[in-house]
Amino acid sequence: MSQQALAEISGVSRSQISNLERTDKALPLRADPQLSTMFKLAFALEVPPSALLPDAEHMLDEVTPFAPEYIDRRRFAAAAEF
Repeated sequence: MSQQALAEISGVSRSQISNLERTDKALPLRADPQLSTMFKLAFALEVPPSALLPDAEHMLDEVTPFAPEYIDRRRFAAAAEF
């Protein structure tokens, strides 16, 4: 299916689909689609949303923005404010 056809069926712009399809080893998180976008694409492609994120568990480590130590410090600071 072409990007244009998928765009027409899903309601997601062709340029956004193009960005999602790009892969770049230096920038693995170039596109960061909303969950609603993934559901639109999955529905249009007649696949479960999980099929569009085959490495979701592996990617979790890469996208987790904070180290556990930082999270613990923030929790402690927030608790101290109350």
